[in-house]
Amino acid sequence: MTTVWKFFRNLHLITSVIFGLFAAAVGLSGSALVFREEIEHAFYEPRIEPAQAAVPFAALMEKAAALDPARRVSLMVLPIAPDRSVEFVIQKRDARTLKDADQMSVYVNPHTGELISSRRREASFIAKLRDLHFAFFSGTPGLTFNGYVALALVFMSFTGLFLWIVASPKKQRFKLSFRGSWKSVVWNLHRQTGVLSLTALILVAITGAYYAFREPFQKAIQAATGTLPPRGTPTASVPADGALPHTIDEIATAARAAFPGATLAVLRIPSQKTQTWAATFHRPSDSGESTDSGPTIYMDPYTLGVARVDDVTTMPLGARLVKSMEPLHYGKFGGITVQILWVGLGLLPLLFSISGALMWWNRTGGFKSKRRTPA
Repeated sequence: MTTVWKFFRNLHLITSVIFGLFAAAVGLSGSALVFREEIEHAFYEPRIEPAQAAVPFAALMEKAAALDPARRVSLMVLPIAPDRSVEFVIQKRDARTLKDADQMSVYVNPHTGELISSRRREASFIAKLRDLHFAFFSGTPGLTFNGYVALALVFMSFTGLFLWIVASPKKQRFKLSFRGSWKSVVWNLHRQTGVLSLTALILVAITGAYYAFREPFQKAIQAATGTLPPRGTPTASVPADGALPHTIDEIATAARAAFPGATLAVLRIPSQKTQTWAATFHRPSDSGESTDSGPTIYMDPYTLGVARVDDVTTMPLGARLVKSMEPLHYGKFGGITVQILWVGLGLLPLLFSISGALMWWNRTGGFKSKRRTPA
């Protein structure tokens, strides 16, 4: 057993040395991103004077589009409170990635139609944190490496569990003691915090790995459950006579009527006339961010008919699993309490790295070389 224990301890140590600091960087940035939407609303979204008057969405969108005619309007985010503005996202045409799109947020007063302010989304502090969290500022290669960091965290969790079982006396396995020397306190904190956070850490790590390895994950989910969420955007029924589509106001009104009992949060404007519009709603019971989750209905802009409804509450198991990745990764499934716990969870990889380094230092004497006795 001693040989096996040493083998797992070395595996745990080597993996921690290689991936520990990367996991710490991902964890710290993830802690901030748990409240990404709230931070963006607080720091970037301008406040306005509430009023009863309301300017049509079409006029607001025209005002936002006029800021840069070379870009197209891709998104409208409705205000979350009467003193908030309408946010339009405009981006470069024919962009293949978000970075190529170089998106800008344009804030317009919904009561007066006044253009308040604008900002480049990729230049914000939150955008930098997202880039660090998902790809270490390195694009696709960084995203792939981040996936391996997440899998390494899963591996470290399981090897740590094995070491906890083997090294901890049964009577002390769940006993957190601050008595004794600081060395024993550090050891105690490392092993007890690790085992208490094990399930949540593995959950966050696996959902994080999903973002890097979507296709293999989705194939595995489909093989296990037989289902996945619908892919792509439904096609709109373009009239042969060349009739124009309905306005954004008419589409929004029809979407609200088609999905009563929820608040319209986002309208996605397609890049092609053959595509449907996506209207995302938010219910009090929904988890995740209003722009990325919640029930979404696809509206035909020519007939105002519903082409498809994506609602996690009615989806089969495999589709629900895929749709749940984002809420599970950011702790957006149990209210503010879970979010605060997830913030603390993001701090743990750094704390494990520090306490693990101290444990190694205590055991080996650090980098001090042992003096050799002359023969």
